[in-house]
Amino acid sequence: MKLNRNSLLIAGSIVALGMTSTNASAEVRINGFASIYGGITTDSDQDKLFGYDDDVAFNPESLFGLQVSADISEKLTATAQLLARGENDYDADFEWAYLTYSFNDEMSLSAGRIRIPLFMYSEYLDVGYAYPWARTPQAVYDVNFNNMDGLRFNYATSLGMWDAELQAVYGKFDGDLNIGGVPTASTLENFAGLSLDLTYDWFSVRASYYATSVTIGADVSAIQPFFALEPEKYNDLVIEEDTGTFGGIGATVDYNDWILGVEWVTYTVDDSIIQTTDAGYVTIGKRFDSSTIIYTYSFLEATNDTSAVSGIPSTLCLAPNPADPTQCALLARDFVANDVFLAEVENDNHSVTYRWDFNPAAALKFDYTYKEYSLRDNLPSDDSQGVFTVGVDLVF
Repeated sequence: MKLNRNSLLIAGSIVALGMTSTNASAEVRINGFASIYGGITTDSDQDKLFGYDDDVAFNPESLFGLQVSADISEKLTATAQLLARGENDYDADFEWAYLTYSFNDEMSLSAGRIRIPLFMYSEYLDVGYAYPWARTPQAVYDVNFNNMDGLRFNYATSLGMWDAELQAVYGKFDGDLNIGGVPTASTLENFAGLSLDLTYDWFSVRASYYATSVTIGADVSAIQPFFALEPEKYNDLVIEEDTGTFGGIGATVDYNDWILGVEWVTYTVDDSIIQTTDAGYVTIGKRFDSSTIIYTYSFLEATNDTSAVSGIPSTLCLAPNPADPTQCALLARDFVANDVFLAEVENDNHSVTYRWDFNPAAALKFDYTYKEYSLRDNLPSDDSQGVFTVGVDLVF
């Protein structure tokens, strides 16, 4: 495992915190988790899937993490999560680092770098042992960011036979987002929203909604002259303080060794080159003593609103037809719609997972996932790719 200087300082701080906890009269708890996975794809002619290709690899989904929490006082707690991912050459970094003040048994406020509760399994995204699959359904969970700097308010109570938890967040994300496959400097300001979880014995349901002001440093100035007649249409494409929204709903059933789960999300950035994405999954599984077999279907549809290209004259030609110069081979409208807007995608995914809890704190998982496209890079497609993975998730 490679540790850079910052990682060593972080690790040293954790050790020091543990050594000094007695003198400070603070209770320090250190919990660890790890996932060690290997995988290989079934087709050498296709792109990577979950970071794997047709050579066996162990880095893409392997990780090692530590979560440290310390009670500063009866009401104040400090929490940090240190994570080293194989895909990042095991360089360790903070995922979380925040303080929590508990007003009472029901209400608390956290401040710092926090996990955004976007999904049903957001809190456990990095702890593979906590969910039944080898990985969370990526059609839904593969978003650009999961953490932000800000505040999170938690309120947990009982409503008759139901347990309820309300979470409200407010903050900011400032960093690189993957835009069209390219890391791009981005800012999400005034990120605010709510999530509500309701649980009754073996049934739980969840809903969430978030909004933010989005600025992305994607340079589309080269196409500005195309909109000389309607410059306001060009402004619609520039992602500067545009409104971005995220909504999701899901439910789980865990009854008599049967597992059923559904989740659906939608997110977009208004008046921009960013697609509107709808994604969801349904999963069903059955436990057999210490073993579990699960099937999961998921889908993703990312589509564009290209109405802004109406601001480009319908006769503006970028490339004449070599065979007939009086004809146009490439219209500016088509170029902007197909090459400036992020590519439209539609795909379906089928996964079969076998989980064996061979130890109270460890699980062995085998997974085969098959991904097939019906639309890719704005074009109909029959591309498909499968990936086999095997690994161990553990907590300690």
